[in-house]
Amino acid sequence: MRRILPLNHLYGYFFITDQRIYFEPFHSISGESVVKIDIVDMTGLFKRRYELREIGLEIITPKNSYYFTFDSTGHRNRLYSALIKKLPPNCLKEESLEKITYMWQTKQISNYEYLMHLNESGNRSFSDLSQYPVFPWVIS
Repeated sequence: MRRILPLNHLYGYFFITDQRIYFEPFHSISGESVVKIDIVDMTGLFKRRYELREIGLEIITPKNSYYFTFDSTGHRNRLYSALIKKLPPNCLKEESLEKITYMWQTKQISNYEYLMHLNESGNRSFSDLSQYPVFPWVIS
């Protein structure tokens, strides 16, 4: 598996315990040691595409976003299933696009929040430069 960084990727091992997720790179070229993610701090867990294949997984915490890729969709899905069982309930709140659109139309959420939801549902992430979120220019 790999951890995807903006201009680099690190191969390594992924470990899951009851309280934390650990990613240990094979080589510490970037200067990073073991990445520790507390499961209770996770605010999002998303299956993602990477290089047009369904092999990505993004973990979001209040301070960081971690993007990982796997050898196959099956490996990614097994890890996703294992993580789902350990996550706090607020992590997997997914609202339908119809509800998000209604909230935007009734001014319950801003244009920015609406565009972020559209990009998220379109499988876009700030962690993958090839799938970076799109924000259109507005001409008045």
